[in-house]
Amino acid sequence: MTILKICVIAISGVILGAIIKSRTPAYGTIIQAGLVVVIVVSIIPEIKILLGALEELKQTENFSTQGLSVMLKVFSVLVVGSVCSDICRDNGESAVAGVVELSSKLTAFACALPVLTSVISLATSFLKG
Repeated sequence: MTILKICVIAISGVILGAIIKSRTPAYGTIIQAGLVVVIVVSIIPEIKILLGALEELKQTENFSTQGLSVMLKVFSVLVVGSVCSDICRDNGESAVAGVVELSSKLTAFACALPVLTSVISLATSFLKG
């Protein structure tokens, strides 16, 4: 599904949710949750394509799967943290959203730390000659 279709679904769902939420707030929340599920399910084929491309990339000769693994972990942490903080912010909990964002960034940094240490050791070995 293209991003255009996803945007149409999202905007239609948000408008429908706003109309329903103004009349019955409980149903508006249900519509919102359903909309999130529909969008997540609709991007599954795109995720499968991405995973296939990553699998092909792993099959090439001089490719480090450790770097790919770290990259996917960092990306996943940041996406989950962003979604969670957006949910908190949408529900009026901006302080909690800020803490979630900070936590996800620190966790991503911790995940990427092995790569950073490898780069630093490689750079120092080049400098030493």
